[in-house]
Amino acid sequence: MIFQRCSINGVDYDHSPLIINDKQENSRDTFLINHHLLDELKTLELQYLYSQPGSRAAVITKSSSVSQRQNSQRILDFFFTLTACNTVIVARHPHKDQMNASGMIIESTLEDKNASDSPRHSQGSKNPLFRSLFPAPRSLSPIASSPSSSPPGTPEGSPKHSHIFHLPRIPQSFGFRSNQTPEIKVNTFQSVPENETAPDCTNIKLARPTDLALNGNHIHSLPASRTPSPATPLESQKPFYEAESPDELALVDAAYKYGCKLLRRNLHSILLSLPGIGVTEYEILNVLPFDSTRKRMSIIVKNPETGEKILYCKGADSAVLDNLVQRPDESTQLRIFQTEQHLNQYSKRGLRVLCMAKRHISDTEYEEWALIHKEAENTLANREVKLLESYNKIEINMQLLGATGIEDRLQDGVPETVQALRKAGINVWVLTGDKQETAINIAYSCALFSQNMEILKLNGHTKDQTEHTLASFVNQVEMEEEAYFRGLSIRSDPNLVDPSVADTTGGSTSTLERRRRRRKERGLVVDGKTLVYILDRRANLRGLFLQLATQCQAVMCCRATPLQKALIVRLAKEHLQVLTLAIGDGANDVSMIQTADVGVGISGVEGRQAVLSSDFAITRFRHLQKLLLVHGHWCYDRLAKIILYFFYKNANFVFLLMWYQLYCGFSTAVMIDELYLVMFNLSFTSIPPICVGIYDQDAPEDILLSKPELYSKTRRGKVYTKTSFWINTIDALYQSIVMFFVAVGVYNHSEAGVYEFGMTILHSCVITQLLHICIEIKSWTVIQGWRHYNFY
Repeated sequence: MIFQRCSINGVDYDHSPLIINDKQENSRDTFLINHHLLDELKTLELQYLYSQPGSRAAVITKSSSVSQRQNSQRILDFFFTLTACNTVIVARHPHKDQMNASGMIIESTLEDKNASDSPRHSQGSKNPLFRSLFPAPRSLSPIASSPSSSPPGTPEGSPKHSHIFHLPRIPQSFGFRSNQTPEIKVNTFQSVPENETAPDCTNIKLARPTDLALNGNHIHSLPASRTPSPATPLESQKPFYEAESPDELALVDAAYKYGCKLLRRNLHSILLSLPGIGVTEYEILNVLPFDSTRKRMSIIVKNPETGEKILYCKGADSAVLDNLVQRPDESTQLRIFQTEQHLNQYSKRGLRVLCMAKRHISDTEYEEWALIHKEAENTLANREVKLLESYNKIEINMQLLGATGIEDRLQDGVPETVQALRKAGINVWVLTGDKQETAINIAYSCALFSQNMEILKLNGHTKDQTEHTLASFVNQVEMEEEAYFRGLSIRSDPNLVDPSVADTTGGSTSTLERRRRRRKERGLVVDGKTLVYILDRRANLRGLFLQLATQCQAVMCCRATPLQKALIVRLAKEHLQVLTLAIGDGANDVSMIQTADVGVGISGVEGRQAVLSSDFAITRFRHLQKLLLVHGHWCYDRLAKIILYFFYKNANFVFLLMWYQLYCGFSTAVMIDELYLVMFNLSFTSIPPICVGIYDQDAPEDILLSKPELYSKTRRGKVYTKTSFWINTIDALYQSIVMFFVAVGVYNHSEAGVYEFGMTILHSCVITQLLHICIEIKSWTVIQGWRHYNFY
């Protein structure tokens, strides 16, 4: 995930991505800072820096208009939302799993024990300010550390602000460079003993900073009169972020690069470092988690200075824009319109878009809502419905802050894999939760849609409109298909050429016919609102949808919820009578994977929920090509051959015993010793089929990958059919007749016993069946040759 675009106050800020080397794969520097946005934050820094009586802040405040201050505040709130409205956990060390693959707890190694002696920890142990921001090691779980359980000396047990020392509050603007620390002795920041009084610092004058080099890790440089002392590189002081979604991690890293840092989070509070404001601890009142129905997440915090309660919301554009203030002023309408235009541009570029909004909540309204919300949390009946109503009641009348565009780059080999699957005759349907424009752009990027493909967009806001659009598309496709097949019949019979459409040059092939020579390809795009009416049983639109979908080479369902994904898979499986394979990499794909006949999970940054609920697990999407076209082809061919061979060899052996009953009056006597009867299936003819089922290859791997059309035999099940079964049985019958009656003719009127006669038939049967399976083998290996030679 790469943070590429953002829109704040109706202004689009572009970020150029960086080329990451293999050694920098885990680096946070994935984009370049936008200098225009940087200047906005510098201006905001200046306003906070000189906001003291008698300073230049009076001039700045008076000269700046109300709209400018509001724009600056929206920029700060925008980055606050990126930093706080998420499920990111802050850790001091990268997470290391202490359990191996066998489930055994691994003891800490010497390197782990010495990790605390690294420069970062030694620097933090000497610096009380660093120790206050990053206290003693604690659990990664936000529930494990709450303010009520923290000692008074730690920031959790301290007041809201982290500057608990007996010094005047120094604005964050008077901060440090990434490679510098102020020339201030450590004991200056130590708390004053109880029997002494704090020094009077009210007359201290702050010098104007010489450089406002705002970077992601520092705010301002110190005045030129001070000489910085050596410090630990700041890269080692960065906290480690762990998130459920890579989108959240990309947003937090982007905010960190602009100086909005998430320093600590627990269940009841969040510690942030914001430009100009400094390090501040906000009380978390409520967290409204993300769900697929609302498609948004919110957090309600309490400002430590003003005490007001503010709701920050982040979610899909359709979920946020519909819950803004109903009657905004002209400037707000213009800002919303410009943001929507930027969202459309982001979507057309294939970026994942999110919107940010906020709302100020009065104390009375919050107390009333808190009672309802607490009752909904504690209820057992219809809990999800009541929580949804509670969320929707507070997430209204919000003010738009901005939007973001994140690039989710395709993995290597995705377009080639999709093209190979389509050439193999596999119908590819993509079910995604992205916006329609984003989904279409990604479909072109991954070769699901081609440039010469006709795209049918099915967007219905009502049931009648959806039904009318479906019917019109179905009629259009039927007419085009009828014209196509009529053109084929005209080309096959020149006498059927219509003179009215004949070529002006006198030829029998018209321009219309030449256009029909190639069948038109179509792609279907369906949005989430339309799927609601299509999947509703009472609407009776499933038949029309499937009729249209089967006439399209590719289907794209966007803004689909996890439940809709599962219902679409079930609809195709039950009504089209086809085998379905679902592949996904996130928790939203679990229901779809479990509903399909075959589930494939991709392990990656989205977690392991999809892998744990799947039948097969792969690490990259491109491995699906080899899984299906190579291993799937081999597996089906081997199983089909082995099943037919087992029917053949058992039928052949039983027919031999049946012919002997004609000479013993059907007394159930056999001419083969009982030991050989047992060993026939247990040893004589058991190992060769197993070797064939494991090692046989009807075609090499490179040919199967270069010729995806060979998979059509597997897809259609052309190896094991009713015809092949009966032919195989007749062959066994014919061979048994030849082997038995030839032996009868040889031993007729001889003095040989019944067991000698039976041993002859048994040997001929085993040799014939081994020769039969040798003919079926397409690729010989050392193991197969050795086993056949040994049995022979």
